[in-house]
Parts: sequence; C-alpha cells; structure tokens
Amino acid sequence: MSADSSGRRTRGASRVPCAFLAMRMSLSLLISLAPVLCLNRQPDRVRLSAGIPYGRKIIVCELVWMHDTALKHGTMFFETYASPEWGTVVEVGAMDVNGSLRSACPPNITYLGVDMEHGKSVDIIVKPGEPLPFRDGFCDAVISSSQLEHDDFFWLSFLEFARVIKPGGYVYINAPSNGAYHRYPNDNWRFYPDCGQVLARWAQRNGIDIHLIESFVADLDKDIWCDFCAVFRKGPEEDAKEFMADKTTCRNIWKLGRKEPENFRASMQDMETIRALEAELNKLRARV
Repeated sequence: MSADSSGRRTRGASRVPCAFLAMRMSLSLLISLAPVLCLNRQPDRVRLSAGIPYGRKIIVCELVWMHDTALKHGTMFFETYASPEWGTVVEVGAMDVNGSLRSACPPNITYLGVDMEHGKSVDIIVKPGEPLPFRDGFCDAVISSSQLEHDDFFWLSFLEFARVIKPGGYVYINAPSNGAYHRYPNDNWRFYPDCGQVLARWAQRNGIDIHLIESFVADLDKDIWCDFCAVFRKGPEEDAKEFMADKTTCRNIWKLGRKEPENFRASMQDMETIRALEAELNKLRARV
C-alpha cells in the first residue's frame, strides 16, 4: 500500500452507470464519497479502479504514481524558489513508494533522501523521533511531501527542518487537507493554511528565526487530494518575488505580510462537491 494514491480521469467514461448507481446509493454514502467501480480503458489494457463521481467526471484512483498535484506543486516549488547558488536539498519522507520529487530537483543540486527504512530514493535512515543527522545550517532547503500526515509529532519535526536549513534557506511542506485514511504506518493529521502561520510562530518561540512566505490549500485535479502547501524562509523577513499560489488554483492563501487570507472560502472543495452531488441526487430522485 502506498502512502498516497494517484489517479487518471477515465477516457470516454459514461455518466449513465454513475447516475444509475447514484439513484440507488444512500445520501450518507454520497456524502462520504464512497467509491463506485468504473473501468479505466487504455490502448493495451483494461484496469478495474476505484473512483468517485465528481460533477460530470469520474475520478479514478489507482495506486500507481505520486498523486498528480504533489508532483505539480513540488516541481513548482523548485521553479519558484530554487536558485543557482543552492548546493543541497534534503527530502524527509523520501522513499519512492509511488513517485519522488527527486526528479523535480535541478540536476546541479545534491539531493539527499531521508526516511525511516531502506528503499528506493532513500540515502539516510532516521528512525521516528530521532533528530536529523545534520549540523545546523546544513542545507539550502528541506522538503516534505505527503509525509507530515504520518508524523506522530510533526511540530517537533518542523523544528528539525528549520534547524538544518541555512539562513536564507527554505522549508517546503505539502500535506493533505482532505482525503482517504491511508496508514503508512499511521495517518494522523490534516492541515489548513493557518497551520503555516502557527508553525512559524512555534519555531520562533523555540529560538529559530523563520517566517512563512505563503500557505494555501490547492484544489484537486484528477485525484482526490487537496494539497496544503506551505513555504517558509529562515532569516529576516524578505519580500518574495513570486508566489506558488499565483500559479495554481487554490483558496485561503496566506502571503508574507498579509493580515487576511486571499480568496477566502469557508467551504473546502469536498464540501462544495457534496452539495453538488446532493443537488444532482435530488434531481435524479425527482425523475424516478
């Protein structure tokens, strides 16, 4: 079982089976976004996959690759913040279970993968609860993608991330704000954008000068995950030249120096989807 799932929209999928099933599914099952079965047809194979109805589409979830927006936003972090002067990046939770951000890192940068057991893309083993085996100010960036939800004490891990980056270095976090219960080995947390502000204040209370540059929750794409993304910079506050949030569809955006989040939405995308499904179900019932 992988830490995260990835999906692909079924080509040519009919809405008839989805509507047929929806008429017979309870409202509670729709609200919980319970899976329905659909076929993912490709030129050389037919694969049975778990999916959920989403508007006029069927989202199909296959445990094959890193989910689409994790790779998209990880790549975007490097494109937005990496500089030619960077020498070393550390990824925490680096095992390539269903994809890795190692491929997104510029080739001139030394990429060190840290995880709790041996595996593909893992260079250094660190047991849960142990400090990172690097000196203070060791690297230019620490990245954590689809990892903190599995971390028993993520706030302590964040202090380690902040400790080992150089002054002027960055911490990038991508973690779910929604999604399925996926134990690897545990599934403990979900994150909203305000968490970025609190993590920065927590590190400052522990003597580390670090500031939130941006945090937001991105809308899902082909998969089920709405990514919480946050970027932190160590050292004095310094205006950012550009933001990831301006390059992706997202909501509840905190940016350095802002007093209120941009694109404030009290409802998360899942909640909006539920309301749309409820409305569609009521229409289908009225036709029976």
